[in-house]
Amino acid sequence: MSFEDDFRDILGEEETGGDVEMRSAAVVNAEERLRGGDDVSEGDVHLVEEDMEKMKEELKDLVSVLKTKMDTGTATRDGKKTMDRLKLLKERIKAAEGLTKTARRTLERRTVETEALRLKRELEVADVFALVKEAEAIDLLFAVDSTGSMASHIAAVKEKIHEIVKRIRATNPSLSLRLGFIAYRDHSDGPKRVETLPFTSDVDDFTRFVGSVAATGGADEAEDIAGALQVANNFLWQQATKILFHIGDAPCHGSRFHVGAGDSYPGGCPRGVDIILEVKKLLMQENMSYFFGRLNASTDKMISVINAELPHGVSIETVDYGSAGKLVDVVTTAVRKSAFRTFSTIASRTATKSRRLDSHVEELLAFLPKEERDALRESEGAKEKKIPLSDAPVDWKTVPLVVATVTHIQKITRSEQLKEMIVDSMVRGKKTHKCRIQVAPRPFANGAIRYCYRGHCEIAKGGGGVERKPYVFKIFMRTGKCLNSLKSHAEQAEISAVAVFLADVFNRQVASPTDPKIEIITSYPVEIEDPMGGPAGEKVCCMEKELPDGGKSFKKFCSNTGFWDPEIFDPLLAKFVLWTVAQTKGFLIVGDLQGVVVNEGGKKKYVLTDPAVHSTDLMRFSNTNLGKKGVDMMKGKTEAFLRDWESTRA
Repeated sequence: MSFEDDFRDILGEEETGGDVEMRSAAVVNAEERLRGGDDVSEGDVHLVEEDMEKMKEELKDLVSVLKTKMDTGTATRDGKKTMDRLKLLKERIKAAEGLTKTARRTLERRTVETEALRLKRELEVADVFALVKEAEAIDLLFAVDSTGSMASHIAAVKEKIHEIVKRIRATNPSLSLRLGFIAYRDHSDGPKRVETLPFTSDVDDFTRFVGSVAATGGADEAEDIAGALQVANNFLWQQATKILFHIGDAPCHGSRFHVGAGDSYPGGCPRGVDIILEVKKLLMQENMSYFFGRLNASTDKMISVINAELPHGVSIETVDYGSAGKLVDVVTTAVRKSAFRTFSTIASRTATKSRRLDSHVEELLAFLPKEERDALRESEGAKEKKIPLSDAPVDWKTVPLVVATVTHIQKITRSEQLKEMIVDSMVRGKKTHKCRIQVAPRPFANGAIRYCYRGHCEIAKGGGGVERKPYVFKIFMRTGKCLNSLKSHAEQAEISAVAVFLADVFNRQVASPTDPKIEIITSYPVEIEDPMGGPAGEKVCCMEKELPDGGKSFKKFCSNTGFWDPEIFDPLLAKFVLWTVAQTKGFLIVGDLQGVVVNEGGKKKYVLTDPAVHSTDLMRFSNTNLGKKGVDMMKGKTEAFLRDWESTRA
């Protein structure tokens, strides 16, 4: 028997046919992916290591057989194939060892990077929850006309304050509330002209004080509102959300503030207090809201005259109070609205600020290559672009058309895909097409994290040719390659794809035929090929269809932290939000609903843009995802708003 025959006897006929026959396609493909370096997985490393161990065993057996043949003198020149096989195995083993060693380092580095990113995300979530708590720290000051006609309104404040606090706390569970009270009358009332209770967190102290206030005095019709506002400015306002809730059935002194009201001081406050200056001083405080509970038409001119002289963007907000029976609803709405506004303001202010990386994150980053460390630090140290807004008409003839590549994110067709979609794989397996776009030179608006530009995209017509359709292009407000990258914009597109799918299912399977439809606009990542770039010179942005009416009637219905605007609250939207978390079995919830309301064929429809998604997978859906805590907060606060709405309509 020859050496080759003996070799076959030991290894088996099927295993001597060469390396290709012996090695599975799975192993070859795994090695190919490991050589690429970008698609390393634990499964591939394990497969190659397992194959490497088999080759080592084969090598060991061949060496043993060859040694035996040589010791017994039975080796022949036909053993050259065996020697070639030994040499090939050694080369294969050496290559596999190099591949797996490199891959293991990549996996270890990726684990460290993931842990650093996860810790960084957890810190970001903690920051947002701190902002929510800050916005729900509220100073609420009542200023109430306490002359003879106001007894029922004073009593309502005393009797209903516990109910007001309970309802606010239900929708704002981090509530830290301080209450104050100003009982104002007129100059003829001497020491009773103004009575005050400084801010207190004890609701019972508040009710005792209000219970001691008597409705008395007030010689003429006009009252000393200027003096009351002067006192309000001297209160020690400390909380982030500041609210003055003013209830009165008569105007201030000064004939220019009313129409024929009885007024002993037609020239204004006899003490020289300028009511307009006092209102300006009050409203210039950060996150201050001034609500006036209107009881009759006698105060309309006063509010109109004062508002006309206030700076742009601030005003006294009139609420239709009407009677003491409405107190709970109007005060609760005012407080919720103010907390929502405060959160939006402070969140927008901090979203574009850089923050130092936590020391624990820095320790983890020390294990990463310098390029990756720098990229992560760049995303934290990035500064906000300061671009002035302009919604002036654009002469589109002067705006160049540039070539761009539009990426189409995988469309979701079944719920199981919600957990499968990963941005990296979506970008690698993307479907793209070329088009031409034009973008306005200045953004017309901005949100918390992105600037919005008007523009056009050339779309092919059915019968040939192209037409330009209006689109909105968005870039991140903070600079940096990590931020305005294809991946970061693909994350935004993934969020829209998830929300689009869920809204479509909700419309078809949950909403009744008479309910308004919910449409969410799809977002597309865009890579701009022109050397000059696109918006603000950026090479990558997002593109989506323009809102109906150009977004002029834009409304923000809720934030991604469960703040709902109580004045435009629609239970259908709340039910949609709650349905998303039920439909996905707690995996995610859609929030941050904003857009316009349109009439389509005589039926109301919501057209929404830029939703946010919270998910138990904290590493997906961009940094607006607040993880499991975000899911629970959005769900809990939305449930509370819906319960409150239903109870008030019962």
